[in-house]
Amino acid sequence: MPCPYFEPLNPVAEPAFQNGRLPLIEQYSGVCHVHAEPAQSTESCCNHGYARGQCERFPLAGRNVAHRFSLLGQGPEELELVFIDEEDYAPAFTRRLHFSVRGNCLSEDDLDSCIAAQALAFCRSYLRKVACAAGA
Repeated sequence: MPCPYFEPLNPVAEPAFQNGRLPLIEQYSGVCHVHAEPAQSTESCCNHGYARGQCERFPLAGRNVAHRFSLLGQGPEELELVFIDEEDYAPAFTRRLHFSVRGNCLSEDDLDSCIAAQALAFCRSYLRKVACAAGA
């Protein structure tokens, strides 16, 4: 459930949360988009969401939210996932998303940039995890 303002860019080489369950499967470094000037970020709450009161950059009046991604189905050409925008730990909005395995991209092109980056990170991390488990 990453922070809605977090744009994950790269998996962290040495994650602080080894063997922990992470919303994007891997821990990411990236960019915080709370303010007009984006800032580099590797904070725990960026990867875990519900940052109100935990992160000095998070708007005090902002909604207490996080994003969640779950895999719905996997085929040889596509991953289907659900995006859930949570507010106060309850679903506020859901949407199905589709990731092209061959194209390494989302089919949807009308997403907020942070949501798109988070969905891509989730799918790419999932595929790396599956490849590692298969010994590829």
